[in-house]
Parts: sequence; structure tokens; C-alpha cells
Amino acid sequence: MIETLEIAFYLATLVAAGRAVLSLIPNGAERSHAETAALSILLGCGCVPSAMFILASIGIRPNRWELAATMLISIAILARARRHERKPGAEPETRAGWPRFEWNRSAAISAVCAVVALAGFAVVWSHATLMPAFDVDAYGHWGLKAKVLFHEGLTPDGFFHRLPLSYSHLNYPLLVPFLASGVFAAIGHLDDSSWRAVFPLLYAGGILFMYSSLRWKLSAIPAALLATAFATAPATIRWAGSGLADFPLAAFHAVSIFHLVKYLEEKKTGDFAISALATAFCAFTKNEGLALAALNAAVLAAFHIPKPFSKRKAAEAALFAAALALLTAPYLIWRAGIPNTQAENYTGRLLRILEPENLARLTETARLFAAEMFDPNRWGLLWLMLPLAAVFNLSAFEKRRVLAMWTLLAGHLAIYAMAFMISPWSPKFLADMALDRIILHAAPALIYLLAFHIEPDNAKQTPDSHAA
Repeated sequence: MIETLEIAFYLATLVAAGRAVLSLIPNGAERSHAETAALSILLGCGCVPSAMFILASIGIRPNRWELAATMLISIAILARARRHERKPGAEPETRAGWPRFEWNRSAAISAVCAVVALAGFAVVWSHATLMPAFDVDAYGHWGLKAKVLFHEGLTPDGFFHRLPLSYSHLNYPLLVPFLASGVFAAIGHLDDSSWRAVFPLLYAGGILFMYSSLRWKLSAIPAALLATAFATAPATIRWAGSGLADFPLAAFHAVSIFHLVKYLEEKKTGDFAISALATAFCAFTKNEGLALAALNAAVLAAFHIPKPFSKRKAAEAALFAAALALLTAPYLIWRAGIPNTQAENYTGRLLRILEPENLARLTETARLFAAEMFDPNRWGLLWLMLPLAAVFNLSAFEKRRVLAMWTLLAGHLAIYAMAFMISPWSPKFLADMALDRIILHAAPALIYLLAFHIEPDNAKQTPDSHAA
């Protein structure tokens, strides 16, 4: 019972920290309660491990005092923000809240979707808290590093510098291990049965964010249906509570690309800041996230700077790249001193993609990707719906957000396809080992594209929303 309360305090600390960070980002008055709750969870799950990493770099490993200080600082920030809202003469915040309840067809369908999503949450929670880790990487990679971080932190002569332990990818991003180590810090000791308790919270935040972000252009029913389809897809349910970093990456990626295209359309500072933060979290979650961070920066530059060109827009794109560099610098500096013993070494092999034997892999790679994406046992009909939705609403391609999201999805899949082509492992081996998790990373872009292609023609537009 005591341990349950300690873990609950840690989860509350994550949410409080995320809410505090969110209070510092502009445009808060326009966020619904659902979006605020979702972003509080996801920003907390990104910012707290990032802060843990900084502290561990100076010799402070995760502990209860650190968590207590995080909660106190978060409360202080929130109290100050609240006082500012109540100052005489300050404009009262008129946040978009929950819609007024009326029992009608929309409410009934949304209620059914909520029940189905809650069933998905129950499965993820049971998997994460009641069952042992079934994946070897969950136990021997992510969970092992969470134990190491709690036990010794980032000591210069510790685990991450010992070559005989290199099977666990010593220089791999550490957001998820730090996030899980917070559970050990909260209860004060190592416990294999508890470290995955953070994953149901991440799942809840990711699905709630998916729904709230879809409401940008969709009414309640299609938004609820699409969010529920993503929440209960077999691949999502299988990996969300596993202890691996794939669902966290998908959740952070969803935040980063949604707010990126929203910024392209509405030019609001809050979207810029949230996208940059979430993109940095992607880079600190998995190696794939480093490539996705570069892709996000490239898409922002490509769609923001031209038509018409201005120095200000070029400076804003440069600021996005600079923010990413600054946010990821502590991890990249640390990583530079860690031995790289990974057989894959995709960066070093990239120039070999044009070699005939690697180019010959493209056909097999494309076939494997298609087989995974269009497998109803993994994704239902979601990926099959995308080409149909695109064909039946070709006019959507006139909108900047649609072209940008298609570019993000195409670039995402191209990056992963190139990795399959240059890997020392065969495409079939990689597909059997990880393809369903890889496609999970790209699923948020799929959901947003479905939304953009089925949105009503009278959806709110901005003056340049049709600029390509």
C-alpha cells in the first residue's frame, strides 16, 4: 500500500511538472481542458527525465528528494501563474472547456468510444503492472538501464563505459530509463514489478492528446472514432505497456508534428515551443528520434520559409533548429564520450545505400512495409483507409498542413526504409524483430492525414492555409 502511494506521488509529480512547464508557454487560453491534461502528462514525462539526466551528469542520481523538489518547484510555478491571472487589470483566461453535456447521437457514440478506449487502458495497465516484461529488450535494455541509473547514475567509470556490457547499446538515448528510474526513486529500492508503472500514464496522455488534437479540425464523433481506432489497434495495445520506448516515441512524435503543422498554419508561439520541446524529447527517446528531429526541422524550413520568402521566417526556422540543438546538446555531448559498439551504425553506413546489393533490398523492404501496414491483424483498416481518403478528397492537397503532413509521413517511412537497406541484418530479420513497432512510430501522421482528408470543407482556414 505504501509503495502504491509512493508511485502515485511520482506520477502526480510528472503531471504537475508538465502542467508547470505548460503554464510558461503562451496561448494557454485557447487550450481545452482535455488538451491541457494531455500535454501536462506528456510534457512532464519528457521534462522530468531530461532534468534527471542533467542532475545525474553532475553526480546526483534519481532519489526521493529530487522528486519532492520537482513537485515543490512545480507548485510554486503554478501558484505564481495563478496569481498573475488574478492581477487587477489582467485579462481573465477564457479556456475552451469541456462541451456542455447533451445526450444525443454524438454523446452516445463518444461515450462508446470512451468505454472502448478505457478498455484499452485497462489492458495496457494490466500488462504494465500485473504481468512480467515479455520482451527481452524491455528487461535487458530499458529496465536494466533504469536500475543502473537509480543505483549509480552516470558515473564516469560506471555501466555506460564498460565495453563487456555493450550488448545493451551503451550510447542509446536515456529518456525512458530515466522515466522508469523515477519509480525506483519514489519507492526507494529496485523492484522489477513496478518500473513499468509510468507506461499506462503515457498511454493515457498519448490517446487523450490524439483526441484533443483531432478536434482542431473535426467534430466530436470522427475525432473520437479515429482516436479510439489508434488507441485500440493491436500494435498499439501490444507495445504501449511493454516497457519499450516505442509508444513514448510515437506519443512525443504526435505532439511534435501536430504542433508543427499547426504553427505553419496559425503562426502561434505556443505551437512553435511545444513542437520544439516534443521534437527534442523524440531525440532523447530513441535513435530514430534523432532522425525524426532533423526531418521536423527540414519540413518546417521547407514549408515556412518560401512563398513569400522573408528574413523573419528564415530566422524563425533557424531558431527552431537552434532550439533543437540546444535542447539535445547535453545528451549529445554525453553520448560523444560513450563507446559505440552497435553493429548497425546506420550513420556510418549511410553512404553505402547506393551500392547495388543495398539498392536491391528496396523491393523487399517496400513489400515488407506494405505487408505490415495493410495487415488488419495489426492495424485494422487504418492504413487501407488512407489512400482511399486521399483519392476521394484530392482538394485537401491544396492545404499547406496536408502537404506538410504527407511530407512528414513520406520522409519518416523513407528514413526507416533506408535503415532497412543499409543494415547489416537482412530486411526480413529486421521486419520480424521490429517492423510493427517501427510502423507504430509513423501511425500518428497516418491519423492526422485521415483527419485532414475527411474534415468538412467549411473547416476554419487561415489566409495562407492554401499556400503550398
